Amino acid sequence: MNAAVRIDPETGLKVFNTRAAKASEKITGKGYSVLADQKMKELPEMPAGAIFDAEEQAKYREFKEARRGAADYMAMEGEFKKYLDDVYSEPPIPREVLDDECEILVVGAGFGGLLLWQKLSQAGFTDVRFCEKGGDVGGTWYWNRYPGIACDVESYSYFPLLEEMGYVPSMKFASGFEILEYCQQMATKFGFYDRCLFNTTVERAEFNESTDLWSVDLSDGKCTLGEIAARTDYCEERIKQCFSAQAAA
Repeated sequence: MNAAVRIDPETGLKVFNTRAAKASEKITGKGYSVLADQKMKELPEMPAGAIFDAEEQAKYREFKEARRGAADYMAMEGEFKKYLDDVYSEPPIPREVLDDECEILVVGAGFGGLLLWQKLSQAGFTDVRFCEKGGDVGGTWYWNRYPGIACDVESYSYFPLLEEMGYVPSMKFASGFEILEYCQQMATKFGFYDRCLFNTTVERAEFNESTDLWSVDLSDGKCTLGEIAARTDYCEERIKQCFSAQAAA
């Protein structure tokens, strides 16, 4: 078994192996399928005596308005705390506490993080790390796997890097399970897994003006961002140059 943290002999950078194993092979999905049962395509009959006239609709509208804003949400505490648990992966892979420097630290391993790593690597950045609360990539498609889950945006617009991946979505509106698998394929193809600390959250980030460094406390360690990362204008300029070159091509 590979170590959770090792040093690449060619670059001298740390390489991670913290992707968690699946909690169960039963947590899978197949996306859409044709419904042969006609009853599943029809609305149920309204219960006897049920009404939904203008007066009844006004009650629901009033109730909705009363809950608008912050009242629509509740803290994940007490009996709701269990919903923060990761039921999709095995326990986190043990690793050493990190107390070193890196050039760039990114939070999240959804489409945004995956796409950013592909762009950063093209721009010449190598010392990049990612932190992800879950045990694998996918973002919202990792955490949400209920039956029938799908994206309401056309696949050819929603899936990034289709040409680079050589991938053709199976449906116009892809299922969440296909999107999750696509994220995993992206992570494998572009070497993202070597850069990501899974089951890790950022607890605090503080900039030290005297050292020109960001000090970042992770959920199980500390990572200090190097001087280049502190000069955000420098990083942004390099990325802009890369994107401009790609657009021109």
